[in-house]
Amino acid sequence: MKKILKFEYLLKKYKENLNRLETLDLSSLELIEIDSNTFSKLKNLHKLLLNDNQLQLIHPKTLEKLTYLQQLDLSNN
Repeated sequence: MKKILKFEYLLKKYKENLNRLETLDLSSLELIEIDSNTFSKLKNLHKLLLNDNQLQLIHPKTLEKLTYLQQLDLSNN
């Protein structure tokens, strides 16, 4: 089954703490694509783990607003 991560999923799961979220682990979820608005509200995100998925596409503007991002793991995709 094809898995595409969209912002709606994050909003539903982390609604109360979205603005304060500093670490997000999305590893090993078999994701193949990440929508461009997925991380748009995660302005304080420091660490994003996307390793061990099957990522084929991350839209160009996906990481644009993550100005505090210090660690991005895309290994094993």
